[in-house]
Amino acid sequence: MPPEVVEQAPAAAPRRAPSPREVLTAIASIRVSIVALVLLMAVVLLCTFDQIKLGIHDAVNRDIRSIWIWATLPGTGFKLPVFPGGGFAGALLLANFLANYVLRFRIRGRHLALWLVHTGVVILIVGEFASAFLAVETQMAITEGQTLNYTESEREMELAATDLSNTQYDEVHAVPGHFLARGATFGRGNWPIELRVKDYLANARLVDIGAPGSGAGAAAATDTDPASAGVGRLVRPVRLARAHGDDEDNHPAAYVEGLGTWLVSPLISEAQTFVAGGHTWRLELRPRRYYLPFSIQLKDFRREMYPGTDIPKSFSSMVRVINPARHEDRDVLIYMNNPLRYAGLTFYQASYGQNDRLSVLQVVRNPGWLLPYIACGLAAIGMLAHFVVAFTDSRRVRT
Repeated sequence: MPPEVVEQAPAAAPRRAPSPREVLTAIASIRVSIVALVLLMAVVLLCTFDQIKLGIHDAVNRDIRSIWIWATLPGTGFKLPVFPGGGFAGALLLANFLANYVLRFRIRGRHLALWLVHTGVVILIVGEFASAFLAVETQMAITEGQTLNYTESEREMELAATDLSNTQYDEVHAVPGHFLARGATFGRGNWPIELRVKDYLANARLVDIGAPGSGAGAAAATDTDPASAGVGRLVRPVRLARAHGDDEDNHPAAYVEGLGTWLVSPLISEAQTFVAGGHTWRLELRPRRYYLPFSIQLKDFRREMYPGTDIPKSFSSMVRVINPARHEDRDVLIYMNNPLRYAGLTFYQASYGQNDRLSVLQVVRNPGWLLPYIACGLAAIGMLAHFVVAFTDSRRVRT
């Protein structure tokens, strides 16, 4: 009887990890380019529809300047990612371009034109990321004769405790407003007192206690008892739906506990003070301030109207820039389409008020403001060079 022969199947070859070049080849694929561009178009379309209910600012932050677009499950506070955001699509397109640089482009001959065009697109994407993460837009509302060394945010708030004991300068301790929404306890370290957030309302109106609308309706809006200190003993907040429109403002309110319970809101103009450490402090919820290493004084504001109408033709602000660190004291005229660029900031003439005594300057800090100009310039040069090369080649073939 012949011996039994046992056949063994060959062992499966171990799975090999892809090489760096294979990874780059996959990322540089034209399919990735198409997917990234389709995603960008879809995000722009979603953002266009979201502007109707959210306003431009919130829609751009939700859709364009995010990695994922999140949706809240109805009836819960649970959020789920439902679609890639503009940040994801932009990063994918940027990775695709960079991979193509490494694999295909050569800085010579006819490749130079394409290299310039794609470099312009890459710089444009990088510029958008720089604006999303680094740009800060604020306002300076200043009256004639007033001198300010800070700007204020239009959308962000801060809880500030200001020492009123020193007449030479203000010692300010501030906490960004988004910490209030989390019910945080803060105030350790250099703060004069420790504060604990008892209740927070993203948008509210204030009503007098005992007035119509301050009873059961107010109690349903907030479970917190009236404050035991400050203006909150006389008024109470009523919760409102959060405003999203570009011409609508939110007026948050919060109850904070520390040396009593205080109601803070930007709608409260009266000073609320307490004494701690032998100093008198003012407690307030106000627009977030960005302090400057120099001062701006409004010397004169002027407005010209179209004859026979109430339509402004032009308005301008004569300001004085005071910067002792640079030994600088000079006058600058700011008017429409002629901003002041100084110390990394750009001051635009935005609005006015108080019978032409108040000037509102839009102040923008954007380290990447030059990148779009550079990107468009490189892309234009690249396209022109590509046209010249193609035209020259066609002429050579004909002859």
